[in-house]
Amino acid sequence: MRRAGPLLIILAACGRVGFEDHAATDAPVVADSRREAGAPDAPRFSCNDGVCDGHHGETCGCGSDCDTQMDVCGNGACDPDEDSASCETDCGPSPWPFADLEAQIFAAVNDARTAGVSCPGDAAPRTAGAVAATTDARSTVRVLAWEYAHDPRTVMGQVTCNGRTLASVLQPSSFSTGIFIQTSDDPTMAAARIVTDAPSCGNLMDPAHTVIAIGAAHDLTNGYILFFK
Repeated sequence: MRRAGPLLIILAACGRVGFEDHAATDAPVVADSRREAGAPDAPRFSCNDGVCDGHHGETCGCGSDCDTQMDVCGNGACDPDEDSASCETDCGPSPWPFADLEAQIFAAVNDARTAGVSCPGDAAPRTAGAVAATTDARSTVRVLAWEYAHDPRTVMGQVTCNGRTLASVLQPSSFSTGIFIQTSDDPTMAAARIVTDAPSCGNLMDPAHTVIAIGAAHDLTNGYILFFK
């Protein structure tokens, strides 16, 4: 299924805070358009054949083959024995080519906080101090951003491709809140979209937040992951 429009999820460490509904349409996935870089030409993979063929581009968008927490290439999780060379489908490209997107949304977040915005229902604009960027949890936020960008069909509600909940991804970290965005918007528009959703805006503008970890990626769409503490 492919989404029409953005997906916005906001989680606190204890669970879901807000969610924007999305539309979807069925679309078969059988092409080998995203196979691993350098891999030889291969026939199209088959959906629902019991084999998760992530090396040739198969993901959870192709039936149930990759919807598993088993250590396979294609389930969206960059497992301990995987890296960009062995499974770019799960781990994303290396070197990471999306640092410019991360810098842009970091700037947009701090512009909103310091210039002030009115969240839905506010009588007056609210402001907050700039947050500092950190590399803590960098691998986590980047893998999630890549999963969102690489296959828009994998993230259903709060569940990632291989069945992990987004809350379970956030909880082991030292971060209290996560904002997960799947959209075709550029970083500036993505940050502006956060402001239009009351729970999202409240998290964005929370003065108690002083640190942010950002992952951003682009493939079939854009994925932006923001962890705050």
